[in-house]
Amino acid sequence: MKNRLKHLLEKHHILITYALFGLLTVAVNYGVFWGVNAPLSRVSNRFIAEHVYLLAHVLSWIVSVLFSYYVTKRFVFRIRCDGIHLARFFSFILIRAVTELGTLLAMYLLVTVLSLNTYVMKFITDVIQVLVNYFFTKGVSFNGIDEKLKEKRNKAEGN
Repeated sequence: MKNRLKHLLEKHHILITYALFGLLTVAVNYGVFWGVNAPLSRVSNRFIAEHVYLLAHVLSWIVSVLFSYYVTKRFVFRIRCDGIHLARFFSFILIRAVTELGTLLAMYLLVTVLSLNTYVMKFITDVIQVLVNYFFTKGVSFNGIDEKLKEKRNKAEGN
C-alpha cells in the first residue's frame, strides 16, 4: 500500500505539486491584494477608493508571479541549478501577463461595470486564470521537463 501510494504520488508529482504551490501562490496573491486594497479603499478620494482594487490586483500579480516562477521551477519541475533560464522565464512571464490582462478586463467589467463583489469576482477570475496558466506553463515554459522527470524515475526504478 505504501509503495503504491508513493508510486501514485511520483507519477502525478507535477499535477500534485503544481496544485499545492498554486494554492500557496493564491495565498501570496490574496495577501498582497488584501494588504493593499483594504486600507486604500477607505481613503477619502472617491476615485482612488473606487479603483484601488486594480492597483492592488496588479501588485499582487507581480509578487505572486515571481513567487510562482521560483516554486514551479524548483519544486514542481525540480530544476535546481540552471540559474534563470531566460527563455523559460520570459515565456512564463508572458503567459501570465496575457492571462492577467484577461483577468484585469474581466475584473473591470464584473466589478466596475456590473458592481459585483470585488473579492468574489477576484476568486472566480483567479480560478479560471490558474487553470489556463497550468496548461500553458506545462506546454510552453516547461515543455519537455516532465518527460525528463519520467525518464529519471524510470531509470531509478530500473525500467
